[in-house]
Amino acid sequence: MNLVLGAISAVASIATIYLFSEEMRNRKQFGWKHVEKLVKALIDKMQVQQYKPDVIIGIGRGGAILAGILAGNLGHVPLAVMDTIIDRSTGISSAKIRYPTTCPDIRDKSVLLVVGELYSGEDLRQGMEFVKRKHPKEVRTASLLTHPAASVRPDYVGLESAKPLTAPWRITESYRMQRL
Repeated sequence: MNLVLGAISAVASIATIYLFSEEMRNRKQFGWKHVEKLVKALIDKMQVQQYKPDVIIGIGRGGAILAGILAGNLGHVPLAVMDTIIDRSTGISSAKIRYPTTCPDIRDKSVLLVVGELYSGEDLRQGMEFVKRKHPKEVRTASLLTHPAASVRPDYVGLESAKPLTAPWRITESYRMQRL
């Protein structure tokens, strides 16, 4: 009996390792050159629409990176960052703005909310709800990487992919494996 259980355990372990390695192999990797191309495409879309925000707000860590890149390349647009807390304890992702008092005065301003990676969409959705309560003139959204099943669809999308994407700013293994 112990021999059978040991064999089953060994087979299950091998299968798990194989499936994990296949997942990692199928994960789309790209670098900063790709990010540069996607950001240029986002900027081109905004320029075609003659859109220039009064302020750009990055949501979360990836949003902070993308917002900084966009703010500088759109002509030094004022920049702010709002961090989020993602809760997955119930099996469904939910987000909350971590430090709501850090949001600048955006009343009557055109605001671009930015996330780096959009999987569940909850961080961007929460950001939109929060910002709208501050009475901006207009709110538009952008995401460098977007999953088609996200709960919100950004106005500006760099790349949409159903495959898991690993952004180049996810340097450590713990950050790479954490998904929103």
